[in-house]
Amino acid sequence: MEQNTSVKSLNNKEHREVVRLKTGIDPRFLADTLTTDIELTDALFDLIDNSIDAARDQILNGPHETDSRGLPSNYSGYEIKLRFSRESILIEDNCTGVGTQTLEENTFYTGRRSDHKYGIGYYGLGLKRALLKAGSRYGMITDNGDYQYKSRFDMAAFASDGDVQLLAERSPSTNRLRTVFVVSSLYEETTSQIHNADWINSLVKSLEVRYSIFISKGLKIKVVCSLDSLTDTSFINPTVPQLRNELIAPLRQKFEFGGVSCDFETGIHANYLFPGEYGHTPKCNEELTDQYGVYYIFNDRVIVEASREKKHGFTTNWHSEYGGFVCLAHVTGSSPKDLPWNTAKTDVKLFSPLFIKIRENVEPLAKEYRSKAKKLINIWTNKETKSLPEEQRKQIFAAKTGVKKLDRSNVSASTLTAHKNNPNNTSITTLLAPKETKSPTLSTAKNSVKAARNNSNKHSKSWKTILPDYFPMSGDAIFDHLALEATTIVISEVPNSASLLYRSLFEAAFKAFAKKHSLHDQIKEHYYTKGEGRKKQHDSDYVKKRTLDLSMCAGWIVDNDSLYPSDMKKRLSLCAKRFKQEAQVLNGLVHGNRVLGNANDLFSMRDATIELLEFLADGKPNLNGA
Repeated sequence: MEQNTSVKSLNNKEHREVVRLKTGIDPRFLADTLTTDIELTDALFDLIDNSIDAARDQILNGPHETDSRGLPSNYSGYEIKLRFSRESILIEDNCTGVGTQTLEENTFYTGRRSDHKYGIGYYGLGLKRALLKAGSRYGMITDNGDYQYKSRFDMAAFASDGDVQLLAERSPSTNRLRTVFVVSSLYEETTSQIHNADWINSLVKSLEVRYSIFISKGLKIKVVCSLDSLTDTSFINPTVPQLRNELIAPLRQKFEFGGVSCDFETGIHANYLFPGEYGHTPKCNEELTDQYGVYYIFNDRVIVEASREKKHGFTTNWHSEYGGFVCLAHVTGSSPKDLPWNTAKTDVKLFSPLFIKIRENVEPLAKEYRSKAKKLINIWTNKETKSLPEEQRKQIFAAKTGVKKLDRSNVSASTLTAHKNNPNNTSITTLLAPKETKSPTLSTAKNSVKAARNNSNKHSKSWKTILPDYFPMSGDAIFDHLALEATTIVISEVPNSASLLYRSLFEAAFKAFAKKHSLHDQIKEHYYTKGEGRKKQHDSDYVKKRTLDLSMCAGWIVDNDSLYPSDMKKRLSLCAKRFKQEAQVLNGLVHGNRVLGNANDLFSMRDATIELLEFLADGKPNLNGA
């Protein structure tokens, strides 16, 4: 629609007319330009990047600790939720909210560079791209502590001709810091993708890689699917490999270039075992193959994962002697414009002078790794010992390399998963060391051929049943009875029933733990003074008679990390926080308010919390600090 904006200039001799020529960008053309070459997943990542930038700003503006690269080391307390429903996509965070000046001047201004220190997003570009990719109608709520802004708008607001203004309602803050974006009137392609289970699973896996470093630092991200009558929630776990500290010590190298630092950590994948090590099986290593290679991590965000391509610096052909090779290249810059990544953050700028200098370091590190790995392999394949019995060969290998012999029949069930979220990069040899305790395991209580067959591999990700038969017994009759049954139930066959039993295991373990260590009154007092019980109006008789329940115990254990042994404190604290979240899901199941949509959800829950269950069953708490 043309505007009548003629400006006339009259001359006594002749009529001359100066007209204003209309300029602008059609919003549909803008949408096509910004979104044609980007996937919906990457567009959604733009929104998550913005949330993380807001969290980092708040952290850096207050007292905080940093890691060796100068980046925040703790994102605990910050949460991001991505929700899919039949008619909309929503992303919500509890970060700082968008600042007043930023929102009114920059947020919707296309292509303006981010001025977030150590930022990973773009003002306007990433946000518009994400919204335009998914649908044509939008909503926003943001509360920054000074004001709350609400806005509803559509694609036309992104045009530059001024016909449609983007307006927001501003009101006093509700004192609940948050930002919410909603996309509705979803495109057909978007609707098709979010209803596809394979697409959702791929999204979750990508989130686990892209934001692995942030999650390992305490950030919580969850994906909620409410597409049909069921609601399915996935909590994102970090999956970027850790490195072993023995056999081949991590190779480290660092340099700076124009205000950007790059440090390399190269070594053995935390789960990789060389031939000759106790516990080694070709199948276990084979499952790790797609995790080997180079990872480029810019300001803690993973840009390239597990690459063995020449363009990323791996210039020689892959060989079995590179097995277990992981190179973590951390590129850090306070100004995101200085980092060599593309605007979609899906790859590096291959011909950037900085990246060319970075990738030159990869091949020498890879060759050094291969040289050291070859020496280890040669010890195992030595002609002089190759004809000896395998056990004797392993003893020779252990003697020559210094690697510890592992009695895997007595390995702590929890330590097999602990490396996954191990914040201290503890070596896998230490994690897999046999437990000193002589507590009986479930396998001593029964001879379960079925359980052994279902859990032939000792890594938790390969357990088909809820618990392995070498899980420790607690001495409590109720818990041990439930645990014995848990060794025979295959999760994939009955995921909802398995979830109910897993909940019962924790409730029984908490009650047995409280009884054994006389903590009943302490847990109840915590609930009514610091927990949800503060909101209850229970009289003294009710409080006195009330027994412990799962929610009560889950809240108490999170606030009492002094119970844990010092070498397990960080890992168990993470387990406890995760279980407190999962307890809500499990309670919903037991009360008939929901069902578990995917067996993988219970596998993920079990792997992330089983170390806490083992501590409750067989651990030795530090009661002096409780």
